[in-house]
Amino acid sequence: SELGDGTAAGIVVQELDDSGLAVANPIARIRERLDDPSPLTWLFTGTDYGFDATRAKRSCVEFFSDFIKYRADRRLDVIVDSTYAEHSLRGLKENASWRVARFLPDVVFVLLDLTDLYTTPVETFGQSLYDFIVELQEEHCTVVLCTPAALQSDGDPDIESHLEQIRRVADENEVGLIDNFKYWTESVDFASLGKLLNNERLTTAGHQKLARTILRNLGLLKS
Repeated sequence: SELGDGTAAGIVVQELDDSGLAVANPIARIRERLDDPSPLTWLFTGTDYGFDATRAKRSCVEFFSDFIKYRADRRLDVIVDSTYAEHSLRGLKENASWRVARFLPDVVFVLLDLTDLYTTPVETFGQSLYDFIVELQEEHCTVVLCTPAALQSDGDPDIESHLEQIRRVADENEVGLIDNFKYWTESVDFASLGKLLNNERLTTAGHQKLARTILRNLGLLKS
C-alpha cells in the first residue's frame, strides 16, 4: 500500500481513563463509530496545502480515502474534499453552507493554514475559529481541527499564540485536535524536509505523511 505498513489490528475502541471509563472526546467518538458498519461521510475542508498534481501526484485526502475504503474495508463511506489553495478562515466561514453543510458530513476535518496565522490578529482568529466551529456543530458534525502541516516557527511568538488558540478552542468546545505542527516539528528533521515540501507546497511524500498522521490519531495506524 502507498501508506505503508502499520495497520492497526482491527479498529481501536474508545480510549479509557484511569478508572476504566470511556473517554468522552471527539476522537474517541469517531473511533467508536468506526466499529459500526453504517457508512460515514467524511469531509476535508480548509487548505489543500498548495496541492498541485504536477508536484504531488496524490493529495492527503486521496491517501485517506484509499485507506478507509480498502484497508479499513469501509467501501460505502464517502470522502468529500472541499479544500482549496489560498484558503482563508474568513472565506471558509462565509461559504460554510456550500463547502460543508450541503454534504451533511458526519466528520469534518478543518485543515488550517499558516497564512491565517501570519495575517489575522490572534484575538480575531480565535473568535472566528470559535464561530465557525459552533456553526459546524449546529449541523451535528463531529469536528476535528488540524494545525498546519509545517515545521517550527523559529520561536515566532505570534505564530505560537495562534497555535495555542487552535488548541484552546478544540479543548474547550468538544472538538477533536490533530496537532500536525507539533508532531511534524518533533518528528521531522530538516535533512528530510526537501522530501516533504517543494516551494512551501507539500510533495507526494508530504501529503502521504499528513494522511498517516490523521489515520494514526484515529487509531487506524500503529505508527
